[in-house]
Parts: sequence; structure tokens; C-alpha cells
Amino acid sequence: MGKTVLVVVLVIVLGGAGAAWWLYRSLDRVVASAIRTYVPPIVGVNVQLDGARIQPAEGLASLHGLVLGNPEGFQTPHAFAVQQIRMQLDVATLTQNLIVVREIRIEQPEVTYEYASGGSNLQVIQRQVEAYIAAASSSASHAKDPADGQGPGKKLTIDHFIVQGAKAHVSANVLKGRAVSVPLADIHLVDMGKNTNGITPAEAARQVVNAITQNATKAVAPLQLGGTVVEGVKKGAASAADAVKSFFK
Repeated sequence: MGKTVLVVVLVIVLGGAGAAWWLYRSLDRVVASAIRTYVPPIVGVNVQLDGARIQPAEGLASLHGLVLGNPEGFQTPHAFAVQQIRMQLDVATLTQNLIVVREIRIEQPEVTYEYASGGSNLQVIQRQVEAYIAAASSSASHAKDPADGQGPGKKLTIDHFIVQGAKAHVSANVLKGRAVSVPLADIHLVDMGKNTNGITPAEAARQVVNAITQNATKAVAPLQLGGTVVEGVKKGAASAADAVKSFFK
């Protein structure tokens, strides 16, 4: 009988070790799948991701080939695309309710700023993120029992969020998907969530989307997409792209 119990224990232990090994080996796919599943409802657009690379022992993570599509009604292929996003985490906090992210760095992303009568594609995404957070907050406030396991979940603090070398491809609906490129100023957000005992991933997304939208809006303001350029195109400029480019001469 004692031997039988020992065998059962060994099977359970080895089975658990095998499951842990499988999870560790599959972590890249698990994280990539989670991003593809949970990010689209937050931003309201299709999300593509080639893959993720997770190194838990070193606290390092990277995302590869991330593309955020455009809201319905816009003609350009996507709103945001980047080949790699690198992150450094505080490993000791990964099992806690407040995860500390030391740095998120995005280099040379491509942001598409497409203007339409209802605003830009980035503004539409911005409004979607705001609506998602409002709905989530309302749902949480109406929870019958805060201890029912459906609380706010894990939160984050982010020491540094950096975007460098970004480029905006600027277009308008009258340009039929054509665009001209303008450089964007670098973004450096610090101590995100530090003053509020952490922020949810959705709230972090809101801060990032707001920063990118404001940056892109400021960069394209001289183009006057709502007025002069559009009127120039309507009056028969040689080409829509020339009408936009004339603002850089």
C-alpha cells in the first residue's frame, strides 16, 4: 500500500513538473495569444502580432511585428505598426497584484494619421479606449460583492515608457489612401501609475494612445487637413500628395 501511495505521489509530482515545463516552454505563445485576444476590445481595431519573446528569469520581454488596424471607414492599411517593442520587468513583482515595469521602449514605429470628417483614426481609437475604461469601471462599481474574485485584478506601474524615431504617415479621406510622412517628436512618459497605486493595462493603453494622438496631432497641425489642403485637392491640385507636400516647401 505504501508503495502504491509513493507511486501516485511521484506521478503527480512528475506530471506537475511536466506541466510547468510545458507552460514555461509555451510562454511565448501564451502571451502572444493573450495580446491577440484581449487588446482588440480595448482599442476597437484588429490587432496582429507575429510573436512574443519572454525571458522570465531575466525579466525581459519583447513583442515582434505588432500592427493595429484602422477603425471602420478609414482607407489606410493600419493606424500603428512597429517591428519590435522591448520591455524590462521587475521579476520579483510578477506574482504580485502590482507588477513593476521598469521600461517599455518602442523604436521607429510607423503611425498613420488619417483625417476624416469625424476626426482622425487615432482620435476614434482614443475614444474607444475611453469608452472601454468607462464601461469596465461601471461594471466594477456595480459588482455585488467586491470579494467575489472579480475585482480589478493585477495593476501596473511603469517607470519609463519611451517612443523614439517615430514617423507619421499623414492622409485624409479625399486623398484616397495616399499619404506623406512627417517625423514625430520622441515620447517619454515616467512613473505611470505611481501616484494611484498602479493602473490597469487598459488605463496604461489610454495614456499611451493619448500621448501618441497628441503628438501626431501637433505634428500634422500645419497641414490643415480640415481646411486648406482639402480645398486645394478639391480645386484640382496636380495630385493629392502634391497638395500635402506643398506645406513642407
